[in-house]
Amino acid sequence: MKSFFDTYDIIIPANGTRGIASYNRFVTLLENDQNADVLVRIGTGGARAKLKKGLSVELPEGEMFNGLHFRNPTGVPMALTVALSSGRVYDNRFNVSGSTVFDSILGELQGDTVPESWGDEKTIGIAQSQVLPVNATRKGFSVQAKSGNAGLIYLGYDNTVTSSKWIAELPAGALWSKDDYRGAIHAIASVAAQLLGWDEW
Repeated sequence: MKSFFDTYDIIIPANGTRGIASYNRFVTLLENDQNADVLVRIGTGGARAKLKKGLSVELPEGEMFNGLHFRNPTGVPMALTVALSSGRVYDNRFNVSGSTVFDSILGELQGDTVPESWGDEKTIGIAQSQVLPVNATRKGFSVQAKSGNAGLIYLGYDNTVTSSKWIAELPAGALWSKDDYRGAIHAIASVAAQLLGWDEW
C-alpha cells in the first residue's frame, strides 16, 4: 500500500538481510549505528548499492518501488532508521548548540581578550635562536625589529634558518605577523645583538 511518508526502525542481523514492503519513490537513511554502509536493493532483482547515513535516493518522476531489501555486511547487528515517502524528505534535526568545533571557530574569529604571552625583547645574534616555541593554543603572533637595530633579522620555522633560508627579513623597525600558525619560530641576525619584540595571542 502506498503511504505519503513513514519511518521504519529496523535491526538487521549480522551478515543478514531485512526487507520493507512499501510503495514509494524516495528513501532516506536517517540513522545507522554502524560505521559500515548498509547495502540496499530496490525490488527483488538487481544489484545492491551502498547507502550512507544521511543519504537520500529518489527514483525518476513516475517510477515507484514496491519494496526495499537491506543487507548488513558486518558481523554484528545493524540498527537503521529509514524514511520512505512519495516526496523528498528533509531532516532538520542537526543541532550545533554547544559544539566544541563551533566554539573553537567562534574563539578563533573573536580572538583572545588577553595575549597568550609577551615579554622583554629578545636578543638575536649571528647564531640562530628560538624566538617562539610550539604553542597549541596560539591563534597568531607578531614580531618587530627594534628601530635602533644596525642589521637584519631573518626568521624561519626551525634551527636551519640562515641569511639565505628564511621566511621574513626584518630591517630596523619592520614588523611581521602570522595568523593560524602554532609552531616554532627561529631567528638569526646579520650582526650580533639585534633586538626583537614579540607577542602571541
